[in-house]
Amino acid sequence: MNARANMWAAMEGRPPRADISHERVVEALDHSGLVHGWSRPQVDDLAGLAALRTLAPGVHSDECLDDASHDGLVILLDGDVEIDATIEGESFFLHLQACGDVGRAASFSGGGTLRIRTRLTVRRKSSLLLLQRSRLEGVRALPPVLMQRLLRNLVLHVHGIARRSYADTEQLRQYLFGAAVTA
Repeated sequence: MNARANMWAAMEGRPPRADISHERVVEALDHSGLVHGWSRPQVDDLAGLAALRTLAPGVHSDECLDDASHDGLVILLDGDVEIDATIEGESFFLHLQACGDVGRAASFSGGGTLRIRTRLTVRRKSSLLLLQRSRLEGVRALPPVLMQRLLRNLVLHVHGIARRSYADTEQLRQYLFGAAVTA
C-alpha cells in the first residue's frame, strides 16, 4: 500500500474500507470522466477527499448519504441505484448502473441555492463515492485550478446527458411520427 492510500485510509470520518480498494475508487473516478486530464497524484488526492457510502437495497431519502451540506455529487462504485429527484418543482430520473456513473450533479453545483428533493432506490447492495463541494473548497482541499477542471468536466458530463436525451427523443419521434411526416 502506498503512502497516498495510507493517507486516504486515515482521513477523519472514513469508514473501514477493507472491501473497497483505493484502485477501485480511482477506477470509478476515471470512468466518471470528472478527472479527465488530471495526473494520477491529483486523482489520488481527490480520492482522498471522497466519502464512501454503502447502501442496502430499498428506498432511501438522500439523508442516508449523510450529506448535511446538500452539495454532494455521487459516483457509483458498484451496485444499482435509481435517483428520483425534484429540482425546483421539475422531476428528474437517473439510473446509475456502471462503475463511474455520476448522480446529483445539480446538488453539487447549486445544492444550497436550489430546492432539491431526492429519493434513492437501491436495487442491490451498492457502494457510492460522495464528493461534497463544500469539502473540496475547504482549507485543505483542492487547489482552485483542479476545482475548475472538475467543474468543467462535470459540465461536459451533464452536456453529454442532454445530448443523449435529445437524440433519444428524436429517435422516438421518428419512430412514432416518421412515417406520417414523410407520407
